[in-house]
Amino acid sequence: METLRDSVDAVSLNHLELNYDSRSDEIGEVATSVSALLAKIKEEIKGMENVEIMSLEKEQKWWKTILAVTVPRGSRALVIDENNNILYTNFELNISKKGPVHLLDIFDGRQQSIIQVVGEALENPTKVLRGNVVNKNVNCVVKAVQLPDDAGKNRAILVLEPEKTL
Repeated sequence: METLRDSVDAVSLNHLELNYDSRSDEIGEVATSVSALLAKIKEEIKGMENVEIMSLEKEQKWWKTILAVTVPRGSRALVIDENNNILYTNFELNISKKGPVHLLDIFDGRQQSIIQVVGEALENPTKVLRGNVVNKNVNCVVKAVQLPDDAGKNRAILVLEPEKTL
């Protein structure tokens, strides 16, 4: 019984398997049931991950459509999550990085104005905030707004519009 308890204690989300030698008694039956339960949980998690991936792909298509209609030609738009990870852009990101791309991967720490505008937008949901930023040697007006919380998905939109020269 102690060996089974130790095996169950060793189970984690990263290791959903019971390391226990099979037995033909009642304890072995319990171990087999626990192993079967862990296999079901593993499959459920895999299914939820697949749903999350499909949901993100669907959201990206949605943003592509919305931004194509609302963002002026020549402007750049980014959609970010509550951690400032970039979910969608209407331009090509030339960043070779595994995992999420963070806003600071595009705008370095020297561009404090964009960081300040994004921070203020996150503190003032639905209020459009403005600032100035230099992007690829072009002076731009940056507008940021945090959208209303939608089922636990916090999203902010940033639009960089090149300043018009007179």
